[in-house]
Amino acid sequence: MSLKNSRKAKDARETVDGSATPSTHGDRVIEDGLRDSQAPYSELDVAQLVQQMSKAAKARRESKRSSLEKQHYDRIEKTRAQIHAVHANYRDKISTIRQAQLEELAKLLEQKHEIEVEIVSSMQTIEQAHSKFSGQFAAILKGRVQELE
Repeated sequence: MSLKNSRKAKDARETVDGSATPSTHGDRVIEDGLRDSQAPYSELDVAQLVQQMSKAAKARRESKRSSLEKQHYDRIEKTRAQIHAVHANYRDKISTIRQAQLEELAKLLEQKHEIEVEIVSSMQTIEQAHSKFSGQFAAILKGRVQELE
């Protein structure tokens, strides 16, 4: 197919020579010979388009930022919850260990008291035996001293 007979060439010729014949594509031809799809945007349209694009970009950035902030705060709260759980677990373990240590200490103190009572009782028995035998020993020594004299 040659360029001369092609539909694009025909449309291009219509645009260049300014003929008002509508194309077969359904575009209407405006007064300066350009189709609607080829018509330049007015400065107001461009400004509105730029403004809309700017608003859309700002909305996307704000949405992304708020999403990231939410994820950040969710991670912070999750980490705090984990820290509190670990701390509570540690506190419970320490409490259990301390309770066991206190029970062991109470048991050892009771044993110590029993041993001290036994020591005091033994010392009293020894003291009584000592005073009994020292009196007898003193009497024996006096008797020997008198025999020697």
